[in-house]
Amino acid sequence: MLTLALIQSRIQRRSCPGLVLWRSHNGILQALTQLDNKLETWQLGLPAELRPTSTPQVVEPGIVLLHSGYYASTWKIYAANNRLQELLAPTPSLLLILPTPAGGARATMWLLQSLPPTAFCFSMVQSSPLEP
Repeated sequence: MLTLALIQSRIQRRSCPGLVLWRSHNGILQALTQLDNKLETWQLGLPAELRPTSTPQVVEPGIVLLHSGYYASTWKIYAANNRLQELLAPTPSLLLILPTPAGGARATMWLLQSLPPTAFCFSMVQSSPLEP
């Protein structure tokens, strides 16, 4: 989880819209490619039963949170790439190896549907224990 948080932090820093004005387009493309590779390496380093897939084998709140973080990271990389491609229309687009945001959304919805209602109740109690 810590490695994913570090990758998410780097994605946030490197995909900030203001950076496009200050950095070279090639530098941004290279940074996005490196982040894409790091995220894929992280995902492949997980045990097979914990890896984000369209049909996960383990459905627990912590695993759902892990998968959601992974899919949010892939979405941010795609969004940054799309913003950059709008500026570089004549240049060939970057081929990312991550799943598409739509695939990530489908997998996340499948995960949420397969969770028991008690998991949601428990997470709500944890987030705001003083509310009735």
